[in-house]
Amino acid sequence: RRNYVVPYDLETLQAVRNNNDLIAMNDCKSIVPVPTNTKFFRFANDGERFLTIQIGLTGNLRGDNIQFLRFQNCDVPPTRIDEIPASRFTIEGYTKNPKFENFGFDGESLIALVSFTRNDGYGHLYIYNSDLHRADAKVNPIDGNCCYRDVRFSPDGRYIILVYQPYEADAKASLYYIDYSTLSTGKTYEPLPLPITFFEDPRTKPQPALRPAQE
Repeated sequence: RRNYVVPYDLETLQAVRNNNDLIAMNDCKSIVPVPTNTKFFRFANDGERFLTIQIGLTGNLRGDNIQFLRFQNCDVPPTRIDEIPASRFTIEGYTKNPKFENFGFDGESLIALVSFTRNDGYGHLYIYNSDLHRADAKVNPIDGNCCYRDVRFSPDGRYIILVYQPYEADAKASLYYIDYSTLSTGKTYEPLPLPITFFEDPRTKPQPALRPAQE
């Protein structure tokens, strides 16, 4: 539950055996590690802002919230830009189960997250705009239905990839690749063609990722 920011030095990383080795890689003490009790981590495109899931008290429960922070320099701890959901918007079931498995980030201002509704992390899809401090609730692209997980933006922010599992008994999950501009338009989407046994476990956590397109 710690994140480490280190130079992109593959040769040195291959020799890392413990957290002390990671700390030794970076002399910028304000971000090694930063912060404690966290999971997941995403840098913005500007290399200064970053998002992480903070584990702490949410109401009377131990739960998650997403911290949006800005790194200034190695002598000053990062400052908080935003906190999600805080009082910005309401996520269904969050007060009873305040948990996020992960989130998607376009590198600028859009954050995609899901409620913790069923099967260890599937839920309704929400899109939060950190510039406007406003969220679009239950942006469920597959026939308006729940449930989703592991939403990721493409590197250029134009597409998202996500896992969809219908809210029904013995439902199988599918993988969808969607043009972000078509969300909430009523467009019908087809899943990517994968073997029927690809998502055999209903609690599967595939965590897909998209790489930059090759020219």
